[in-house]
Amino acid sequence: MTALPPVPAAGSLGEGMLAALAGMPDPAGASFADRFEQDLTERFTSRHAVAVSSGTTALHAALSAVGVGPGDEVLVPALTVVMTAAPLAQLGATAVFVDSEPDTLDLDYDDAVAKVTARTKAIVPVHLWGRMGDPASLRSFAAEHGLAVVEDAAQAAGSSRGGVPAGAVGDAGCFSMKDGKILWREGGYVLTDGSALAAHVRAFRSHWLTPLPVAALKNGSRSTGAWPNRSRRSPRPTCAGSRTC
Repeated sequence: MTALPPVPAAGSLGEGMLAALAGMPDPAGASFADRFEQDLTERFTSRHAVAVSSGTTALHAALSAVGVGPGDEVLVPALTVVMTAAPLAQLGATAVFVDSEPDTLDLDYDDAVAKVTARTKAIVPVHLWGRMGDPASLRSFAAEHGLAVVEDAAQAAGSSRGGVPAGAVGDAGCFSMKDGKILWREGGYVLTDGSALAAHVRAFRSHWLTPLPVAALKNGSRSTGAWPNRSRRSPRPTCAGSRTC
């Protein structure tokens, strides 16, 4: 039996990591992510696109950005998958399930009205199989009740209804690139016209840490000056009813 090699000293581990980073063309992958986000904004005509690790993370980040937190309630179609509701549990909020119309699969707004309470913060329409509900009805309902709209458009990249693209109905659109989706690779992204919302999602995806510049990584910099204290979080925007927060 081959013996395990000795555990290297902590210092040599750091040197090896820096050497590996220095040999990579872009250790942080920033240039690729930036180019991908730019392509998304051009294709989907949103002001901002933020790449994240999955469609579920996109929902998690966007819901956090519109202020959903402990004690809040969020309306979610009963006709959906667990990934739509899972981020709400992580945020300490409660998913309140709403019926769907059997003929159109759109939300049953009569049922939705009956389930709105003083704690209802947002609504998450789900465009299953690329089928969107009526954008005008959704916007009217959200405006009447002061709700943020975060779309689960994981299966609806490129869909539109009444001239309104999926992901552009409310405050943010959340998309997945899991295998079997329209854009098939791995990861997800958030589309929004809100600058503050996009900034929050960018901070959320990196735990409010700013990555070191590529040049610093390649030069083997040990400086931590580029890493702000994690407590320096961007304020939560008030985005309900506005795509330009």
